[in-house]
Amino acid sequence: MRSSFVSFDPEIMGKSKQVGNHKNGKKKNIAKTWKTKRRTKDLDQIHTDMIPDNAAKLLKQEVDYDVTGFAQHYCLHCARYFVDLKALKEHFKTKVHKKRIKELREEPYTQAEAERAAGMGSYVPPKKVEEEVLKTLGAEGLFLFSSLDADHDLYLSPEEFKPITEKLTGVAPPAEFEEFVADPNGETLTLHAAMQPLVFDTMTKSKDGFLGVSHSALNGLRSWKSPAVPSSSFSVSQFRVFLPPKGKEKPGDTWWIVPNELNIFSGYLSNNRYHPPTPRGKEVLIHTLLSMFHPRPFIKSRFAPQGTAACVRAVSNFYYDIVFRIHGEFQLNDVPDFPFWFSPGQFAGHIVLSKDASHVRDFHLYVPNDKSLNVDMEWLYGASEISSMEVDIGYLPQMELRAAGPSTPSVIHDEQGNVIDTRADGAEPIHFVFEEISWSSEISRDEAAGRLEVTFYPFKK
Repeated sequence: MRSSFVSFDPEIMGKSKQVGNHKNGKKKNIAKTWKTKRRTKDLDQIHTDMIPDNAAKLLKQEVDYDVTGFAQHYCLHCARYFVDLKALKEHFKTKVHKKRIKELREEPYTQAEAERAAGMGSYVPPKKVEEEVLKTLGAEGLFLFSSLDADHDLYLSPEEFKPITEKLTGVAPPAEFEEFVADPNGETLTLHAAMQPLVFDTMTKSKDGFLGVSHSALNGLRSWKSPAVPSSSFSVSQFRVFLPPKGKEKPGDTWWIVPNELNIFSGYLSNNRYHPPTPRGKEVLIHTLLSMFHPRPFIKSRFAPQGTAACVRAVSNFYYDIVFRIHGEFQLNDVPDFPFWFSPGQFAGHIVLSKDASHVRDFHLYVPNDKSLNVDMEWLYGASEISSMEVDIGYLPQMELRAAGPSTPSVIHDEQGNVIDTRADGAEPIHFVFEEISWSSEISRDEAAGRLEVTFYPFKK
């Protein structure tokens, strides 16, 4: 029987399709291709995306009709878009998302570590260094060291060591705020601070006599009984930060003074911190105001929503009435005690100021006390930031700043044109008379507060 052979020209027929072997290699190849197809960004890229400035841009993208969900529902950790908010929330519950969160907890290599690994320095395995530090300092010592090591390179620079120096010497250098040049002829506003300490009996831990809570954990809370700065005078021009931006001048308009940089469903800042970052720009005034209560305010809370937003309540020919809301918190403990976070539900307030920010008629900032519980507290009791956390709630009767009266000029002229310095010692008291403000358009204070609520929590629309 003769055999016949047929030859195929590969240039005509193309290459033969590779078929998997008996061990089902084809399925393996398909799975590998599918995994590569679904991957969007590597972990180091996502760590870069999680930097607050980058995260804010990704979580507030403009509408793009060529992207799933018009680019409005983005998971920062997984670098994926979803069709709507419901799909995004469901994704947060999946094993895939939880696995990614777990993977991202491992810090990326620092630049120094990468250079050493590339042969540009003496390479020391980072885990080995951390093990040596742990062996030398112990778990709690490593925790304290890590709270000071801002860049996580396992070395303390002079800047990072500064809080320890201040603690040991008792001498703190002046705060490094952006320089503000006050108008010598401008008006000044005096604010008085008042507070009543937290009612300990309202804490749930008090019901069992704070059983299991170390005395040192509550050191900062127990000793905080009065404002850090009872009274302070401000240049009125500092309050310019409360003026509405262009296009937001009508009653009901809202805007961000200190923007929220976290997503409400994901992302939070470290609990292992003692000292707030240096405030910049509009943050400076908010930081200074909260510093009247306690020397370590964080004007951006660790959890979303954070920041400061404002709403125009009323408008006249010369004045605005602005209602504002702040989500910030205080760090009550200092080294060597573990961090203790004191987080009021919100700071509310309003300011009546002229449209050119030359005069403030009224100012009030306060923690609302109309509910039975208005403060969250969280504190660490061990070296693990995740597993060693205690939480509680309580009631704060009073925490507020009030203007002593309308702002007044520092220098005025009498009928003869003579200059009178109202700040001079021994000067005769001068009584100022202010005209009544007639609002041309306005909304109620409750409505303004409601609009701020929606600004912080958009899903409440």
